[in-house]
Amino acid sequence: MKMARRTRGWLWGAGRGLLFLSLSWVLASCDTSLEGGGAESTDATSSVSGDVGGETSGVSSTVGGVVNDCGGEGALRWRGVVSEPLTPCGAFEEGVLVCDGAAALRCIGEAAVNACGGSGVLPVVPGEACGCGGVWACSGGGGVACLGSSTRNACGGCDALAGWPGDACDGGAGTLVCDGGEALVCLAGARNGCGGSEELVHEGVAAGPGAPCASACGAGVLVCDGEEALACVPEGGVADPNECGGCGLLPGRAGEACGACGDGAWACGALGTMRCSGDRVPDFCGGCTGLEARPGERCEGGEWRCAATSLLCVDRLPEEPPNACGGVQELVAEPGEACGECGLGLWTCDGVDGVRCAGDRVDACGGCGGLEGSPGEVCGSCGTGVLACDPDGSGALFCSGDEGEDARNACGGCGALVADPGASCGTCAVWACSGERLRCAPAPDLPGCGPDADPCGDLDCAAEGRRCTAGPEPGVAGCDACLPGFVEHGGRCVPDAAVCDGDAGCAPGFVCGDARDGDERRCAPAPEWGDTAVSSFVRIPGTRHAVRLGSPPQEPFREASSEEPVDGVLVRDFWMAEVPLTEAAWEGAMQAHNQRFGTSFGLRPAGSSPAAECTGLDCPVVRVNWWEALQFANAVSALDGLEPCYVLEDCTAGSAVEAGAGCAQGAEDCGTLTFQCEAVERRPACTGYRLPTEAEWERAVRADVDEATWLGTLSSRDCERALEMLGDAAFFECNAGDGRRPVGDVEANPLGVRDMLGNVWEWTWDAFADAREGGPDPAGPQWPAERAVRGGSYRSSSSDLRASRRRGVDPLQRERDIGLRLVRSVPSGDDVRCPSLAQPPFTFVEEEGTRPGDRGFGTCFLGWPIGGDALRICAADGVWTGEDVACAPSPGACGSDGECPAGMACATDAEVPLCAPRPSLAPGVDLPFVTIPSGGVRTLVGSPPDEVRRDRDREDQVEVGFTRHLWMQPTPMTVAQWRAVVRAWNDAQDADWPELPAGVDRRGCGADDCPITFVNVHDIALFANALSELHGFEPCYVLDECVPAFGTREPLTGCTGPFPGLCSLDVFRCDVLTFAGPACTGYRLPTEAEWETAVRAGTTTARWNGDATGTLACSDVDESLWSIAWFTCNSNENAQPVGQLEPNPWGLHDMFGNVMEWTWNIFAPEHDAGIDPVGPPPEADGETNVRVLRGGSAQSRREVIRAAARFPQQDTGRAHLRGFRLVRSIGPDDVE
Repeated sequence: MKMARRTRGWLWGAGRGLLFLSLSWVLASCDTSLEGGGAESTDATSSVSGDVGGETSGVSSTVGGVVNDCGGEGALRWRGVVSEPLTPCGAFEEGVLVCDGAAALRCIGEAAVNACGGSGVLPVVPGEACGCGGVWACSGGGGVACLGSSTRNACGGCDALAGWPGDACDGGAGTLVCDGGEALVCLAGARNGCGGSEELVHEGVAAGPGAPCASACGAGVLVCDGEEALACVPEGGVADPNECGGCGLLPGRAGEACGACGDGAWACGALGTMRCSGDRVPDFCGGCTGLEARPGERCEGGEWRCAATSLLCVDRLPEEPPNACGGVQELVAEPGEACGECGLGLWTCDGVDGVRCAGDRVDACGGCGGLEGSPGEVCGSCGTGVLACDPDGSGALFCSGDEGEDARNACGGCGALVADPGASCGTCAVWACSGERLRCAPAPDLPGCGPDADPCGDLDCAAEGRRCTAGPEPGVAGCDACLPGFVEHGGRCVPDAAVCDGDAGCAPGFVCGDARDGDERRCAPAPEWGDTAVSSFVRIPGTRHAVRLGSPPQEPFREASSEEPVDGVLVRDFWMAEVPLTEAAWEGAMQAHNQRFGTSFGLRPAGSSPAAECTGLDCPVVRVNWWEALQFANAVSALDGLEPCYVLEDCTAGSAVEAGAGCAQGAEDCGTLTFQCEAVERRPACTGYRLPTEAEWERAVRADVDEATWLGTLSSRDCERALEMLGDAAFFECNAGDGRRPVGDVEANPLGVRDMLGNVWEWTWDAFADAREGGPDPAGPQWPAERAVRGGSYRSSSSDLRASRRRGVDPLQRERDIGLRLVRSVPSGDDVRCPSLAQPPFTFVEEEGTRPGDRGFGTCFLGWPIGGDALRICAADGVWTGEDVACAPSPGACGSDGECPAGMACATDAEVPLCAPRPSLAPGVDLPFVTIPSGGVRTLVGSPPDEVRRDRDREDQVEVGFTRHLWMQPTPMTVAQWRAVVRAWNDAQDADWPELPAGVDRRGCGADDCPITFVNVHDIALFANALSELHGFEPCYVLDECVPAFGTREPLTGCTGPFPGLCSLDVFRCDVLTFAGPACTGYRLPTEAEWETAVRAGTTTARWNGDATGTLACSDVDESLWSIAWFTCNSNENAQPVGQLEPNPWGLHDMFGNVMEWTWNIFAPEHDAGIDPVGPPPEADGETNVRVLRGGSAQSRREVIRAAARFPQQDTGRAHLRGFRLVRSIGPDDVE
């Protein structure tokens, strides 16, 4: 219970309280917050951090002597922040703040200090072995890290392997596969790297043992899990999940006592966290009395007061000024003042008439600078040293016994190698370094190992439909996998998807299909299930480029929430049934399955043919739910000897819940008392029968026609007009009568499929969600409640008969107008490869491989991409999707401005100077740019687990890629540049924007070459659009529903008031602020990924010039940091003129320190990964958007001056150390 505050009636309180009120009002107007981890305030009277004009929650006014929550006067603070008793505290918020006298707070119930000096339970014991030859040691953050561990081999072990799983062996007659974690064995035949016959897949993507993956708590490596599956195991330096299934430290151990009163017990909570369950809440003084009184309130005969941890009712104090702890004795020091040998402690109250020094931090070496580690920790190369205190008495640590580079093996790793690099590991093969480990690599330069003879010359493998593969030894070869267009069948390669002239040219169970659009005839399945011949299948080609899925905004009748367009690529061709599944096909298949396998599936779903409906066996089967459709697909796969595509678990059986039981005659549906399973797993690479994905269904119905239907787009539901367009192609409410119609009685679309629109809705695999997935072979999310049906039915209006129309249905429903049609993936031989893309004039960075489904990522080499597709997918027939990137010549390297085209200048601060734009804004004021060669780059953003002082909650590494190069300002936008743009805009538009935001010239740096500040993201978007229009470029932002304009709500107005440190509440903002995307070539903010890639400039360390070194003390001068960043130790905590410090290798100044820089991204704890990532979408109301600032500021401490550090802030905030720099994507129009 929170009780009301009371005032004291001391005579001295009025005048002194009035003086304090004036001072507190002045201080509350200041912004003394240190952005992004600046030094904490320890002054008990320091000003209130936060937004000017905002709330003062937790701060007690002193007018008339108002008492704070501890019985004293003035604001209560904990570590520089205004707080109040009973607020959570501690590293895990496991403790609680209580009164420490009348004017201070202390934290009780905190987690114990662990063996590494941090808070929480360590997941392992320092000194124990880890990984491959490593040892767990304390890290700088009070946790542990695995030092000296080498990476795992491709089989998950630690020893070097004599080859690679999946490589050919025995002259091409066998395959190397993992035999445990430490050895390979050669097995006969073509196999995957685990010894099986199927393509290995991890998380839906083709992969193999040894590939990197993401384990539960960090980097992992894929290892064999049997012969047909892969599992992700942690790399050597990654700890297992904690006791609660999470990845961080925990405050205690489950079941142990906890809490301020010690009568709770630690218990696991959500998301791998731990909470203290059952503990009592202490009183305001830290006792466990259960009293709800507040110090300073009246009690019988006196007032409640804290005496150590006791809340006591004591006689009222005399009518005289109390001391700062609430007593009457003179104190030896004032609470809040610095104390201790290191001056890092604070005097705190010890009762009401005494003080004690708390928090002074003398480190383990007797110094005060703070140690980056603890004596006894392992250090040095491969963990050969141990941290020890320097014997010279300096108080520093040094690594004693470090063997340096002598500790590393010949491959630069730790631990012994099985052989020396260059030693023989077989005929024409030698051991070679692959990272820090050895791999047996071909050595064609050895005598007798060159390409002197063609080992395939005497073999006619093509006559067998097979490919000749040379073995690891010279002159040895063999016929192994089937050639493209052939498939293994009965021990021989037969033409599967091959061109045919008649049925005789196809494998058993296949027929020669019809030619379409001038294409040649190809084989397709024509199965027979039992005594029933099933309708044939047609081949649907995969796409060779990204195609639109969904509907454009202008399409009539579109459902905006569920039809937003996305781009998808279908890597594989597939066969689709020409018509929906018929009752005859269902009955024949189920009867055959029951007879062969002893099942009791229903032969004809009850209620599927009411009298008014279609009654023949060529009617589409209905009353079949989604689970039954999966079960049926598996059943017919088994009949045809194919691999079932679904793993169904714990399925129901019996009477109405048996597969195929149907519903009562005439019932609309039979609810949820139907056949169902508890779980399903889909095998993505399966070639058996299955349901189509939504992307496959939509690709087939569109038939490459970009309209609502392949016949055009209908704009009216009027039956007469609808029948004119769709009457010969679909049965719907205008022509179907009262029920279903026999299949195949309508015209086929250009790909040869019928009844795709109307007659019956068709189940697809995908779970129904408004937001659809794009990319290669999208299959949608797996577990929302509903599944997607497509196509409309005989009951539908013409508005449902659109290629993009989607509907979600409970997967348990058996409805009278929902059926299904099956598909099969066209198989490709394991030998199919796409040619390497790494050919001039392009560079393709880190191809994932050249197997079907692999991705290649391309851009121009030192040129500008002006066409084609940067992202390419290897298709099933060995052809890359998309078109080659078209390039224009690069402006090239330069030595002076005269060597650049008109409008450009030579960016000579970069290590490789390139020509870049430098438009003039006003006489003497230019807007220079430098080139960021990001096009085609795939790189990591975030920090590795062992980076010193990383934020583990928001810096996990992910891979990002970019499809285009950038131009970026070499410095933050300056005062002069801002003023010139605003003046030009005002002149051009007859506008009256203020030339400078209020506050810029009042915070220490207001000269022309100082960075512009006091601007928020909405201001910047408006400014960038104006600059784009002035220079004839496309604006990159849409701003709408902006707040009414008055006062600081006018755009670009900055902050007003006597001390304008920060304003964020009553400022300019727009409820709608959208970004056109990285393809926009106007001026814009960089994304987070673009900013981090630019600051790193190709490096991987914490800063572009190396990792963080030294202590946190400003007296410990780190020249590598002082030379590149303005921060708290060298800036006087004010912004500085730009461009004075050293640039990074790409010519960028002030990326670290000086002012924090806005990026476009909405903040989320996890980085956005993938190609051209732009972060999560903004909130709709525009008020709750928190975006990311980067780089640190002049008030930041050195530990946050790192490339990966991220700082979330409300995007409406304007502050004196927040600025920005602009970028432009390089597009076709930028190339002459």
